[in-house]
Amino acid sequence: MFLSIFAATCRPNNIVGFLDNLAETANDPGSFEVLIKLDEGADELIQLIENYQKTASFSIKYLALPKLDGYYSLDVGYNELLKIAHKDAYFCWLLTDEIRLKTKGWDAILKKYISFYPDDVFRIKLSIFQSKNYIDFAECLPCPDNYAVTTRKWLEITGGWGHFWGPDSWHQCIDYYLGLCKNPAYPFGTWRSFPIFDINVSGQEAGLLIPDRRSLMERKKNIWLGWRKHSTHQAQENYFKLAQRLALHTYAHYLNLKTYVLCENLINKTVLLYSEDHKKIYYCLKYKLPTFKLNYLIGYKTFNPLQLVPFLFVLKCHVAFHVRGILNRINEAQQVPEKQNIALKLAYLSLTAMQGLNKIYRVNKKKLRKKLRKLRRAVLQPFKSKEKIVSVSYKYDGKQLNFMQYNKISEEDEATPTPQPVERNS
Repeated sequence: MFLSIFAATCRPNNIVGFLDNLAETANDPGSFEVLIKLDEGADELIQLIENYQKTASFSIKYLALPKLDGYYSLDVGYNELLKIAHKDAYFCWLLTDEIRLKTKGWDAILKKYISFYPDDVFRIKLSIFQSKNYIDFAECLPCPDNYAVTTRKWLEITGGWGHFWGPDSWHQCIDYYLGLCKNPAYPFGTWRSFPIFDINVSGQEAGLLIPDRRSLMERKKNIWLGWRKHSTHQAQENYFKLAQRLALHTYAHYLNLKTYVLCENLINKTVLLYSEDHKKIYYCLKYKLPTFKLNYLIGYKTFNPLQLVPFLFVLKCHVAFHVRGILNRINEAQQVPEKQNIALKLAYLSLTAMQGLNKIYRVNKKKLRKKLRKLRRAVLQPFKSKEKIVSVSYKYDGKQLNFMQYNKISEEDEATPTPQPVERNS
């Protein structure tokens, strides 16, 4: 078995069509498996999958997990599916139930790329963005390669599908920073994503089956919040750190190291390649990024002139939200004549402006902030640890990267100064 296909669904018709398409277009259905994430309580869908398993020509596994935040917590389900995936699978492919493969024998084409790089760290790009060059980090989150075929080794080294409901964006960010990782084996950068044009993937358009405008607006809002959260300075340093794991793995393979240890220093923000057999440090990379410069670039790309005057900015947000909702309802009402429609728009504009003003002045922000601070202290105080993690170590045993140990320091040890050696005259 060389391939594990991951998918999540809540639509019976879509998932049956998806599975039928895989069976019809594959040359060897027994060479891959399909892992499906379902919601707890979806008894009809679970029964449908169990019935399909009995007659399927390929392996099907599923997990019924709590719904949590629905679509916006899919990363939890994907990471759980990775735990039950076949250990010998070389590739992992994350798809949706709307995808349909139009190329007959797509599995035979993918088999040609097994061990394309001897260190087994690469991605094959198949989406509409497969020819895109990512020259800026800001392009990774909104325009990732959505359906890249990723090696299992890549996922094991970077810790799975990630902690973002869009794993395609997560790994595109890692891929971007991987191109900035230099070592003696790759002095100009490490580029491990390449497109192929032998496999035609259709059904890539997202959000077409969303039923109403409110749900569509909610989706856009959550997408924007996700991009904002995962483009921060802390998030980008995390992507850089994961990319350096991949880069040091490629360098260890270049040095023919069968086993090695990666030690991540969380204080100095470095990743170290160390060999226990040779008792030698081979290379060290630093993932610290300039805070001011990065925050300036993030602010510059998301800058709005109205932010200079916070009152006007908040007012504009309130008014725009109410006006948009009301205008959508007015436009949907076809019985209203055009002149009357214009009059209603003007009336509602003034009304929503007043509503926005009332909402702004109604909340005493200072009191609200004080209450939130007290609540936060009360919640977090019992969970504060007296120990601080200084570094994390991972050991590669020739097959996969496993967690080794945490190196901790207590607050007392941190407070006491370390004794300095005294120089003595001989």
